[in-house]
Amino acid sequence: MSAASPTALAERERNRVLRRADWRYLLPDPAPRRALCLAGSALREACAVVAGQVDDTPQPGVRYDLVVAEDPDAEVLRAIADVLDADGACYLEWSSRAPGAVPRARRAVECPLAAGPRRRSSAGRSSGPHRSG
Repeated sequence: MSAASPTALAERERNRVLRRADWRYLLPDPAPRRALCLAGSALREACAVVAGQVDDTPQPGVRYDLVVAEDPDAEVLRAIADVLDADGACYLEWSSRAPGAVPRARRAVECPLAAGPRRRSSAGRSSGPHRSG
């Protein structure tokens, strides 16, 4: 098979999308049923490879097994906490190219997630904040 054959191109494309979804190995469930993607097209493609169904906006009454967001601010993080299932996972990504990206990301995560919903163990004790990917 030549490098320009349709099969090689299709495999190359599939591999590109799978590399973009390399974070899927960190998920507690490798095949989440429903995901919310608040990101650009590259992460949207990655979500489509990982999850059974992907929404681009939160749907009323839906709790998500996976939420993926790109450059979220504190408001978006609060919205994520509202729709993420108690056993769900959240993958967040910030662009490191923008000036001040690291401090901005740190501030965004420390505030809402530290004060956000907490999971309860079967004994009723708090087991800490939701996973943040």
